[in-house]
Amino acid sequence: MNIISASILSVACMLATASWAQTIENAGFENEWAGWHDIDPEKSDTAISEVARSGSRSAKITGEQGRFEQVIKLSPWSEYELRAYVKGAGYVGLSLLGETFTRRPKESGDSWVAVSLPFSTEAAEQATVFGALADGEARFDDFELVKLRSKSEAVTVANASDGQALEDPVIRILGSDLSSDLSAILHDVAEVTSDETEIRVLSILGDGSINNLNDLLYLRGIDAALVQSDVLLSFRDTSAVRNLENKLAYIAQLGATVGHLLAHEADTTIYALEGKRVYMGEPGSGSFVSASNMFDRLGIAVETVSGLSHPEALAELKAGELDAVFWMEVPPVGLLNLTGPAEGFHLLHIPTQAIDPEAYEIRELTNSDYPLIPEGETVQTVASQIALIAYSWPTDHPRHAKMKRFAEIFAAKTETLQSGRYHRSLKDADFYGSVHSGWSFYQ
Repeated sequence: MNIISASILSVACMLATASWAQTIENAGFENEWAGWHDIDPEKSDTAISEVARSGSRSAKITGEQGRFEQVIKLSPWSEYELRAYVKGAGYVGLSLLGETFTRRPKESGDSWVAVSLPFSTEAAEQATVFGALADGEARFDDFELVKLRSKSEAVTVANASDGQALEDPVIRILGSDLSSDLSAILHDVAEVTSDETEIRVLSILGDGSINNLNDLLYLRGIDAALVQSDVLLSFRDTSAVRNLENKLAYIAQLGATVGHLLAHEADTTIYALEGKRVYMGEPGSGSFVSASNMFDRLGIAVETVSGLSHPEALAELKAGELDAVFWMEVPPVGLLNLTGPAEGFHLLHIPTQAIDPEAYEIRELTNSDYPLIPEGETVQTVASQIALIAYSWPTDHPRHAKMKRFAEIFAAKTETLQSGRYHRSLKDADFYGSVHSGWSFYQ
């Protein structure tokens, strides 16, 4: 059994989508164990509790033998999300086609915490939902199963190869927030690839690479998204979405974001940040995922700070409230060019052992990028490709024709995108360079 804790990657899987509910019998335990199977052999580690999130009852587990489950019916070749609320050190899970996936709350305390587990059914027509205990005791309430999308869901689009007009000519692509280079890059892509006679591309503000992936997989109407390529790997390894490489495909790579770790000069190496306050971006963002991967590989435990923008974090760094700030952005980052050497800050070198060769490239920053780097010196750091990713519809699905036509239009416009009129990241981008093993371009 693969127990996956609710790190930011799993917490970010909480979705707010247009969807329709499926039935879990007695989801709030108001009828005690009706519909559920209490599989505790001694019947001593599970009970019905009167401490509830809603209604008057919940399920309670107090020992390692405690577990309850329910077999649910599913539609094959569909996408679902299992949702529940957990109080304490418990986790919810799903057994499907011989595999088990779980989610546990990010924090196990005295409050009810929402957890969610998105999954795809493949050919399965049923699965087993369960609640179990990690440690101590836990309560469970308000289970819900939400169907998000089925393979047969159709959008009326004529086959472009037959020379017919697309009846839904709009391509909706998620970017990032307005302060990010990714939004500026997407704006340029939309401008260049939109054709009023055939395709219109809409750039939509996104909420971080993780949420962009969730929305691309489960939110109706989203055709493509910009994400950091390292986030694709992290999402593949930590989410319950199986065969992710077959569900998503590259349209192109739009350059790379580069890591910037700004710290006080007194902290001479990244290891000096052990136990210190670091802003890594908001949970779910590409910056947060990259920094988490980097610190984890080095075994450095930092105190992460959230609820800020990068400009606000830089102000707190200067005020001494933070010890370091991390960005993944296309250099040069304008905010850093406002920070001169005399201000007492520097960019920290990222050691090679922090860089997963499967996920990142090694880059060097110099004085030509930032004045705060002394002339003649370099700062080693990480780089991650900016991936324009689309949902890989089956070739016989109507939406496949629309995305295939967009990919063709993009390919025809690459010279224009690299003309120098558009974002600096596009000018030197290797649009169709090698991608991570197992991934492919849209066919």
